[in-house]
Amino acid sequence: MNSFTQDIEEDIQDVFLDTEEFARNVVIDNSEIPAIFSRDNEAVLEGNAIDGVDYLIAKRSDVAGENPAISIDGTPYTVIKIEDDHSGMVKIYISKDDRPRF
Repeated sequence: MNSFTQDIEEDIQDVFLDTEEFARNVVIDNSEIPAIFSRDNEAVLEGNAIDGVDYLIAKRSDVAGENPAISIDGTPYTVIKIEDDHSGMVKIYISKDDRPRF
């Protein structure tokens, strides 16, 4: 691994996923991991506009498969869609209700 790639991976872990800065601990498939938890007020998924959808930003290596079990503060969430831009991070759209998967 070259030093630039190492620097990026260190920044992801030490800055973006630092629970004292931007991230919080969430449970994905029974493992506690740091992730950024936020809300998109005007999401468009597969051409469908969705008002107010929660999402997580997490390391790809912390998310196995396309339908992981997710819990935040003891509340279970359903995965709506996972977007992977091959940056080493994924955006996971989640819902507390039974919205359809995209």
